[in-house]
Amino acid sequence: MSFLVEKPTLSPQLPKPGPAANTTNDGAMQKAKEFEAIFVAQMLKYTSFSDALVRESGFGGDAYSGLLTQRYAEQIVEGGGFGLAEKIYHQLTKNGAASS
Repeated sequence: MSFLVEKPTLSPQLPKPGPAANTTNDGAMQKAKEFEAIFVAQMLKYTSFSDALVRESGFGGDAYSGLLTQRYAEQIVEGGGFGLAEKIYHQLTKNGAASS
């Protein structure tokens, strides 16, 4: 049994920060994206998405479905996500919390 994992495509995609973006806050943007990925993975989990991936596949399938769901969430965020990471990033940088 093999699974074909394709990169999800989302539309419309949000523009990515260009070279004019503040490079000192790249860590803040990365953490904001990680948080959004965790949030999206939880949303997918509670929609029974992970259960549908591995129906009747036993314990190994349960472990695999969690990892696969997390990877899908990361791909969704890299494809533009829901905009949560950008909002978190702007709040952090606006308040000066990400400068240190």
